[in-house]
Formats: sequence, C-alpha cells, structure tokens
Amino acid sequence: MNTLKSFANKNSLIGVFILFLLISGVFFPLHRYNMYQAAGKSTKIIDVQLFYTHQDVITLFNDLTPKGRAEYYVQESVTDMAYPIIYGLLFILLITYLSKHLDYNNWWLLLIPPLLSMIFDFSENYTILKMLGSFPNISEATVFRCSIYSLLKWSFVVVSTLIVVSLYVINKKKIRRD
Repeated sequence: MNTLKSFANKNSLIGVFILFLLISGVFFPLHRYNMYQAAGKSTKIIDVQLFYTHQDVITLFNDLTPKGRAEYYVQESVTDMAYPIIYGLLFILLITYLSKHLDYNNWWLLLIPPLLSMIFDFSENYTILKMLGSFPNISEATVFRCSIYSLLKWSFVVVSTLIVVSLYVINKKKIRRD
C-alpha cells in the first residue's frame, strides 16, 4: 500500500488522466464514427447502456452490418480492454491521493468499487466479443448476463465517482479547518 501511496501523486494522476482523455476523446469517437459509416446511421452500442434485451442486441448487430460489427469487435478487443485499466487506475490513484491525509486506516477498502467496476467491465467486454463472434446465434441468457455485467459496471462507476467527490469535499473542509 505504501508503493501505491507513493505512486499516487499529481504527476501520475495527470499522466493517467491524459490517457483517459485520449481514449475517451479520440479512440472511442473514432470507433463510433467508423460504426456510423458502416451502419449509415447513428447506433447506440450496448456498452453505454444500463440494460438491454436480446432484441436490442440483435437489432444493433444487424444495423451495424458486417463491417460495423468488425469495427465493434476491434473496439471491444483493443480499446475497451485498455479502458477499464485506465479509468480504474485513475479512480484508484484519485482515491489513494485524496485519502493520504485522512485519519482512516482502512482507506484501501475504498478501492474495492473501482476494482469491481473493472472486473464487470472486462466481463461485459468478453461477453460482447463472444456475442459478436456467434452472431446471429446469440442466446437470451448470454445477453441477460452481459446486461447484468453492464448494470453492475455502471453501478460501481457511480459509487467510485461518489467516493472521489466525497473525499474531495472532505479534504476541502479539512484544509479550511486547518
């Protein structure tokens, strides 16, 4: 934990944040644009949804066409496999950095939600790749499981964000008191 605390500094936060912005602001929009080009219309990929049905997935994959599905596969297998590592590391570093001056020995428990969001994101990505590979023969159970992974991923992302905001507010109040 001391290694993590020493790594959680402004320079590493800035570096990871730049990677986060690069993936969020360049790579994902590029993939989405390529999928739009292939489909000929705007599509809402399942990664960004809280819940979806079997019919939603079938409709999306049909709309994407083979070229769009190939682009979605590249996004899921490359960009979206790196993304949980980047945003998870960003959450972990932020929580660690913001916890440095708190009198709370079990601060590391606050790292569990970002780790869980990463695990469920990887599970979601793997399941999407499996569905893309087996299209059009996708079972309803696989879609349901993937949808649960998405819901859990987003739930833990929200909890992680609330932890970061809460720690920030606590630190600001502590600075004013001191």
